[in-house]
Amino acid sequence: MKRHRFLSIILSVLVLSFSSCGDKKETNDSGNEGNGKVASKGTIGMTCMDLNNPFFRLIADVMEKEAAKAGYKVIALSGENNPVLQITQMRDFVAQECDAIFLHPADSSAVADGIKHAYEKGTPVFTFDMEMDSEEVRKMVTAHIGSDNFQGGELAGERMMKVTGGKGKIGIINLPTAGSCVKRVDGFKKYLADNGSELSIVSELNGMGKVDQGYKVANDMLSANPDIIAIFFINYPCSLGAYRAVQVQEKTYEITVIGVH
Repeated sequence: MKRHRFLSIILSVLVLSFSSCGDKKETNDSGNEGNGKVASKGTIGMTCMDLNNPFFRLIADVMEKEAAKAGYKVIALSGENNPVLQITQMRDFVAQECDAIFLHPADSSAVADGIKHAYEKGTPVFTFDMEMDSEEVRKMVTAHIGSDNFQGGELAGERMMKVTGGKGKIGIINLPTAGSCVKRVDGFKKYLADNGSELSIVSELNGMGKVDQGYKVANDMLSANPDIIAIFFINYPCSLGAYRAVQVQEKTYEITVIGVH
């Protein structure tokens, strides 16, 4: 998928939200304070699933840059795939009187308490990439910015059928705690089912969205199913791990690795 479009959307919403967050300090005619710097307008808290993921690292870096142009500071934290940690981070953002919170949940259900706390304290929360599961919690979110993950899975399924001829044994490396990744797998499976695929999913393992875990489960998958011809993965780090496992087992020209970035 073309993630640059998604990134531009999230930045647009980010900049628009800045215009309504916090009190503006007095500035001179140029819009700057006397020292030539943009006046400080407030702080934005951001926590994502894992800042070691290049996608989220890029989002954090660009958010910080664009926020600075608008006079805001961004505190970007890694949730380390731990919803309990993210709830603590969100509570800290509220305690620090952040003007808004941007959240990519490590678990689309378990971080609900963090959103509820921010909502009760009047701190707006914006979710991105992955939406919360509960309709009640979604109503507490000011806005959601996300790509169509189900369609991403369908596109991966289409590609999988083309490169494999629609026949053979395949595996899936998933992340069942992430709603966006569940939708990718659902879209992938639906495309295969709706288009007469004869592909057989013989293994489906949790790569936890990480390179090292992606490598481990892909290695286990290939060892248990040596006749697998392709693997579908749900994010970029898992794809790197899976590809490394394919290389180690010297099957680079035998196994196709396809997924959603």
